[in-house]
Amino acid sequence: MDHQAFAQLLGNYGEFVGAFAVVATLVYLAVQIKSARIASEASHIAVSGQHSGGVRERFIENAELWVKGNSGGELSTAEQFAFDQLVESMAEVHFFAFVRTRTLGGSLDERIPASILAEFLHRYPVAFERWQAQEETYVGTRRTMGIRDSVNVLGDDWIRMVTDAVATLEKTD
Repeated sequence: MDHQAFAQLLGNYGEFVGAFAVVATLVYLAVQIKSARIASEASHIAVSGQHSGGVRERFIENAELWVKGNSGGELSTAEQFAFDQLVESMAEVHFFAFVRTRTLGGSLDERIPASILAEFLHRYPVAFERWQAQEETYVGTRRTMGIRDSVNVLGDDWIRMVTDAVATLEKTD
């Protein structure tokens, strides 16, 4: 075997090994990406759980106000503010879960956070009315300012999903 044939043979082996290495690297990267996505979802679930626990604690601390507001009792200005903050904090936990499922993908259905909030708001019609008023104000402000970005679109979809889910629950009563 002459020098050129030997070099050609080594080149062929090199290409084969290189091709194998590329395939092995791609498989490795696919496994790493899947692991990172699973870790990200687990982290999101843990953070959401922590936020939900904090919201739950605020509701427990303000149980009398919550009952008074939902029973139609007269609320002072400070109580109205606190009541609205309770509603908003509950909605935000679920909205951010919705945004995460919508923008980052994952194994969760984006309708789940909307359905959970809808079930909560369905149980508390006064809170639902206050939530709708708050959301209409936010949307109106963004439109007045000419904001038309992904947050605005997400907000519109979010409001529609929650409102439709509450309407569906009302029909099943």
